[in-house]
Amino acid sequence: MKVFVIMPFASEFDSVYQKLIKEPLEAKNHAVNRADDVSSHQSILKTIVQNIAEADVVIADLTAQNPNVYYELGVGHTLNKPTIHIVQDFDDLGFDIKSYNAIKYSTQFDEAPELTDKILEIIELAENDNYNFSNPVSDSLGENMPRTEGSPPSDVGKGQDNFFEDSGEATRDDSTPGFLDSIVLAEESVDEIGNVIQDLIDPMNVLSERTRSHSAQFVELNANPNQKGLNSKRLQLARKFAADLNEFAESVADKLPRLKRSWNTLDQGIGHVLTETEIQGESDLDEISRLVEATSTMRQSMSGSAAEFENLRNAQTQIRGLSKATDRAITHSDRTLEKLLDEYRLGDSVLARIDALATDIIDRYKAKTVDSDNNS
Repeated sequence: MKVFVIMPFASEFDSVYQKLIKEPLEAKNHAVNRADDVSSHQSILKTIVQNIAEADVVIADLTAQNPNVYYELGVGHTLNKPTIHIVQDFDDLGFDIKSYNAIKYSTQFDEAPELTDKILEIIELAENDNYNFSNPVSDSLGENMPRTEGSPPSDVGKGQDNFFEDSGEATRDDSTPGFLDSIVLAEESVDEIGNVIQDLIDPMNVLSERTRSHSAQFVELNANPNQKGLNSKRLQLARKFAADLNEFAESVADKLPRLKRSWNTLDQGIGHVLTETEIQGESDLDEISRLVEATSTMRQSMSGSAAEFENLRNAQTQIRGLSKATDRAITHSDRTLEKLLDEYRLGDSVLARIDALATDIIDRYKAKTVDSDNNS
């Protein structure tokens, strides 16, 4: 695939481009470039716009809220180009795209390769038409999206075979199994997310109980500072605490891929479908109303558990210095919790977007029903 990368023209992004994007993607036979790779006598903006128009996939690094990058991203969205958003800090995401999937990446040696893996995963799915790209422009205009020569049709519903006929024109029939299948898939995804969150809370409760036990033992030891072998006993207890932290971090890390898959399934299964859905009757209304209720309940549950995990992070930072082993374990646990909280933030944005789309559909249906009753 032809991949064009838009990112700030700054030296600190050169290694991100070369080592994490260009070289590994080219090793998979994809053609990758950015504006400074292209030898041209024309204006740099014209070069960028032409490359965006010709690209199969656009990768946009939104780190540092660079205005030129955001302008070029808008060009890509207007041309309805499949776009992968990447960013070092979710706070850099602008309001208009905060509810769309973005890959948060780190330049730390041990975490940097994760960006490459995620990009390659999305591109592989896109090659097989198994990934739904969306953006604020296509979501707002749907099948009324302007077509430019060489641009793809709207990706809304891509991969749902009942949405596109052989002619390539978007069609929609909400009474088809595709719509109901998507609703059921969404409900199953919400249930799965709830199960994952519970599976995350359980080890946190175990860790909290063990931490209270260790703390009580530390207090007991410190109450008798003249006892024989005090430092040895402290060190042994600190190592037990470190082992508990590492066990907890590994347990959370093992469940993160499952949580991410659930978010993607939810977003791919229903997020794009709702952009073109129109309720055809009370049965559809009931289905979507249940979905809104489920997403609202899930957001409340996530908010509570996210606060608990954040409290755990803060508590861990206050007990540094017990030993080198505990400090290493705290660092490990803190990084894992940060990744988990990132997944929570991503998930909340997906749920918020689905809730907004579904609520808008319900409001339109109710308004249409009132108009119909008044006219009759």
